[in-house]
Amino acid sequence: MLKAVQATDGTIDAFKFVCRAAVSDASRTRIEQAAASLGIANVTIWSGVEFEENLRLRAEYLLHRFAQGIEFPDALSGIRRFVDDFPDLTDSEALQLMAAVFDRPAFYTPFHQESSLPAFQQGIEDTIGALNTGIWRTREGDEIRRIPSIHHLRDLHTREVLGKVVRQVDELRRSFVDGLRDGNIKRCGCGMPSCPTYMLTHKISEELDRARQKILMTFRCVLPSFKLSLR
Repeated sequence: MLKAVQATDGTIDAFKFVCRAAVSDASRTRIEQAAASLGIANVTIWSGVEFEENLRLRAEYLLHRFAQGIEFPDALSGIRRFVDDFPDLTDSEALQLMAAVFDRPAFYTPFHQESSLPAFQQGIEDTIGALNTGIWRTREGDEIRRIPSIHHLRDLHTREVLGKVVRQVDELRRSFVDGLRDGNIKRCGCGMPSCPTYMLTHKISEELDRARQKILMTFRCVLPSFKLSLR
């Protein structure tokens, strides 16, 4: 770390260590203390097992290609294309990966049981982004993993159906925002922006449930094995 700090012209913001074997707590502590003494606040230390877990979580398909002996590019631009593209996936396989973005409370919890409406709105917006870009994020904006996007689908009809799904998700988002605007969804009045307590009419609750059911049914048109529904 000292050599790296001395060799660079700028400021190093973080270090990430990926180790072949296990890393003891004592070693982790020594590494973190050494980084702190050099003014490096952010240090990530992955053992071999932790590296594999993160790779499976964020880029399982990349791991599969590596195991198949497919050569990785050397240039940064080539690596980015290699990670972002899914050349060996069939449309059905791509859809199965994309289906995971719907397996969240924003899509299967009946609206009158939804415990956090701010989380609901963020979940809807994250889903639109994931389907369009292939970047699936948490509510805090952290990247969860890469998945195929609409643009990776080869069949024109399948792309058109997924485009319809995205429009329906956006309509769901706008219906929610309209409900806040017209008073069918009301904040509790405590003044806290993150307060999860809302009051809503039966009409808007049914409307949003129907909209979500329509989204799930449309997606099922291109992936019949997709069984998710409102609970």
